[in-house]
Amino acid sequence: MRRDEAQLVAGAVRRCGGALVVPVVRVEASCVSSLAYTAEASLVGVLIADQRGARWAPLGEPPQDAPSWQAWLAARPGLLAELRDRLEAAR
Repeated sequence: MRRDEAQLVAGAVRRCGGALVVPVVRVEASCVSSLAYTAEASLVGVLIADQRGARWAPLGEPPQDAPSWQAWLAARPGLLAELRDRLEAAR
């Protein structure tokens, strides 16, 4: 039996000059059996925080399930909380 899962995660915070950068990664896993699986990770975008505030820098067009990146992020409160937590811990 095959099982597919996808998850969005906030990566480790990195300093880049005077800014903090947090990558958002989509991790997808496909499981065929207890011994066979595949996994793939792709960068969705980065959150950049500096003296001017925080801004989202996506790597592509908005997903088809949302009219804009802002709507897409707003629909994922868990991801937003994870991003906030990572930034607060790095400051």
